Amino acid sequence: MIFDFLNIFKGFDSRQWQGNLQIGKRERFQYSIFNQKGFAGIDSKITVQLSALTFSRVLINTAVRMVYPFLPAFSRALGVPVESLVLLVSARSALTISAPLFGGLSDRFGEQNVLYGALGIFLLGMSIVVILPGFWSFVAVILLVTISKIIFDPAAYSFLGARIPYSRRGFFVGIYEISWSVSFFIGMPLIGWLMTFETDIAWLFPFIVLGVLGVFSLAAFWRVLPKYSKETSQKQVSKASRSKWKTFLTDFHVLAMLSIGLLLCMAQENVLVILGIWLEKDFGLTLTALGLSSLVIGIAELAAEGGVIGLIDRWGKRSTILYGVFFSIFAYGMLPLIASSVTGALIALFLVFFAFEFTFVATLPLVTELVPNARSQVISLYIALQWGGRSLGALLGGYLFDFGILWNGILGAALNLTAFAILWIWVKEESKWQNN
Repeated sequence: MIFDFLNIFKGFDSRQWQGNLQIGKRERFQYSIFNQKGFAGIDSKITVQLSALTFSRVLINTAVRMVYPFLPAFSRALGVPVESLVLLVSARSALTISAPLFGGLSDRFGEQNVLYGALGIFLLGMSIVVILPGFWSFVAVILLVTISKIIFDPAAYSFLGARIPYSRRGFFVGIYEISWSVSFFIGMPLIGWLMTFETDIAWLFPFIVLGVLGVFSLAAFWRVLPKYSKETSQKQVSKASRSKWKTFLTDFHVLAMLSIGLLLCMAQENVLVILGIWLEKDFGLTLTALGLSSLVIGIAELAAEGGVIGLIDRWGKRSTILYGVFFSIFAYGMLPLIASSVTGALIALFLVFFAFEFTFVATLPLVTELVPNARSQVISLYIALQWGGRSLGALLGGYLFDFGILWNGILGAALNLTAFAILWIWVKEESKWQNN
């Protein structure tokens, strides 16, 4: 399916166009590529659209994630203290909590137009820092990329949720989520290589490359995304859709499911925030250990996303989440027990991050079906709660680590145990969704 994206700009058999000379270029393209056999039982046009969305999200995620490992390099290039960039990263995290403010954009302007807009904001950020390089333009690009992501993700999930049957949605959402791990495996080495050039403007090369690829992605959107229909939008916005926020904010079952994302992310951030300090303090390793731990985390993320792709639609969304949370309790509980050496610590980290990624990705298909006529709003709130959980986890994790890694493990296990209880008691997976 990934190769469908390459087909977007390939030539097509002109014989398929014979007899269709009266239709436009865009329609001729759709005629040629969409009249092919579908992938995994889904219309082939959806697989092409998913490929374009996934590629775009890889770019956005790469821009988001590259700040962490290359913070010192950006600090040197800009001539500002690392502490200033750390504050910037903190401000970015706070900005993500505003995601619900953008939740209704898809209803007003259509998912397709919102996706165009989000990618346009991404390209604006890349352009500003390249044209006017400096600290404040760097601040601008970091914040614009963040806004791009919190607008892009709800619209993309809403777009996919409305077009992929719930019975197969876990498989395709899992593929879409691979963009997170791919942004690490492919994106980070590419960024590092670009910044090794011996020139004062080497730090700008990542933004140039991401900008060029973003233009390519925007062109792909124009060719594969369906045109926005005002009539369809008006139907979606009518009646109960006008009070979407009130509808699900007063639904205890919906809020229970959304709270699980907060608990999962709170547990993970509680460990992630002290990762570097822990490895340095307990094992006397700095860059080597951090580099190795990043590789282990990347492998764990990719393996977890692959597990979701292969299992979630077979096991059921709710059951898969339950298995994931149960394994997470075990992983966090084992963290302080087996992390007595570098090898043990890396094994423990693999288990923790595999469990988190598997569980969190498994929640997404179910979240997209909680309130079908308010998908973008629900997902935007889920994103905000996710980052709210990360903020709380960072505060508690740093405090607890003063008493030892044992307490970080206990907190992670306790939060996942709470999530398990909530999921078991209050979250249900409607049987009618399987036929939706």
